[in-house]
Amino acid sequence: MLQAKRVKVIAAAFSAFVAFFAIALCLIINSTPDEVVSGTAGNYTINIANGGYLVEDEGFLFFSKPNEKGIWRTETDKNNGAKKISNKGDGFLQNLKNTYYYNDDNKLISCDWDAKNQKTILNYAKKPLAVGSLIFYIDKNNNLCKYSTLTNKNATILKDKEVKEFLVYYRRIYYVDGKGDICKVGFDGNNNEVFIKAKNAASRLSIDGGKQLIKANIVKTSEYAIFGEYLVYKNENGIYHCNINKLIKKEKGYKAKELAKGEFNAISIDDDYFYYFDNNDNLFRIKHNGKNIQTVK
Repeated sequence: MLQAKRVKVIAAAFSAFVAFFAIALCLIINSTPDEVVSGTAGNYTINIANGGYLVEDEGFLFFSKPNEKGIWRTETDKNNGAKKISNKGDGFLQNLKNTYYYNDDNKLISCDWDAKNQKTILNYAKKPLAVGSLIFYIDKNNNLCKYSTLTNKNATILKDKEVKEFLVYYRRIYYVDGKGDICKVGFDGNNNEVFIKAKNAASRLSIDGGKQLIKANIVKTSEYAIFGEYLVYKNENGIYHCNINKLIKKEKGYKAKELAKGEFNAISIDDDYFYYFDNNDNLFRIKHNGKNIQTVK
């Protein structure tokens, strides 16, 4: 689970933004295997920075709390109360083809829209990522693995690489290794190579819709999320938001704006709102313009 850690330089490697955008365009052109559906990782890659605590789907917000087990559901555009639909769940919520996945003590469980028909998919799956019929995860020995929901078989992709973070974009897995380098590898474990050698060891990795890898050394943060042109992050003073393009270009006089002071967890973004929890597990949402803060009850 994502907890406040010592302040680190934000994700990735120096000058990664331009390099990754070019390779992403090439990957889009390639055909995609049937088992991997384009775009299915979208909710997760936006969600990855908050430990999977919040995910939006069809006008509803599903969330779990950093310090309390369970899954809640509420309407995205209304503040008419959140309903607890399960007593299980402690992060990494995902939705895929009307099937919902979540972690519970590192078990990976699937269920339907109202948390019924629950089924244990894997007894141990750290940081799971469902993409098409494949589920990628880190096992007890810190190996990167995959599980097929079609064949019910597991396979090891990478062994003894100390994978810290990973995400999937079309036919490749991008991951941060034990040295802090950003690497890429095929689903079969072949063509494993360093994609970007980090000048400063990377600890976080983020793609927004498969189009953007955040540039290093913009701000110092222990937690952040990106959606389109928006960046929201926290440091020891509070939560801030900004237009990432303006910040990268270093427009004269432009700086991040404060959203709130204090300690917060599990930052996330959707089309309209920033989301975050306080230390008492209260969920707040606020418009991208920094106005109309609400407590989701």
